[in-house]
This record gives sequence, C-alpha cells and structure tokens, in this order.
Amino acid sequence: MLDVVDLRLREQRPADPKSGHVATDFYDILADGAPVGEISLRLLETEYLRLYGGQVGYGVAPSIVATDMLRGRSVCCAHRACGRV
Repeated sequence: MLDVVDLRLREQRPADPKSGHVATDFYDILADGAPVGEISLRLLETEYLRLYGGQVGYGVAPSIVATDMLRGRSVCCAHRACGRV
C-alpha cells in the first residue's frame, strides 16, 4: 500500500465542439513523489460519454494496485465537485 498518492494538474483542455470533445482536465498521479500514472477527467456529460466513453480515463503503472488508483480518482472528483464518484 502506498503512503501518499497525490494528483498534479498537468493540463486543462477546453471543449472543442467541432470534434465533439468536452472540456477535460489531465492529472499526473504521483505515488510517494514518483509519477505512476495519469487521470483524465471529462467535465461535461454527453450521450456518447454516458453510454460508451465515461467521465474518467486513467492509466497506471502495473506496480500500483487498483485500490490506490481509486483513492486518487475520488480526490480528483471531489476537487472538481463532479457529484458522482
């Protein structure tokens, strides 16, 4: 189990209606200070995202267990006040 999991905002990308992309925040996941993955948090809900794409995308190093990843997602959503975790 990791002692400290932090999220660092890397980029805030605005919506691009022409391509169908919604506004998205990108976070680096740091575990005990070392980069171990990333989270993308889509800030709006579209029918396509609701049915197929989802609001949260993530990638994590194989050495990190899923429970630590989910803890980071909860912090990210609480930060943006998503309403659902």
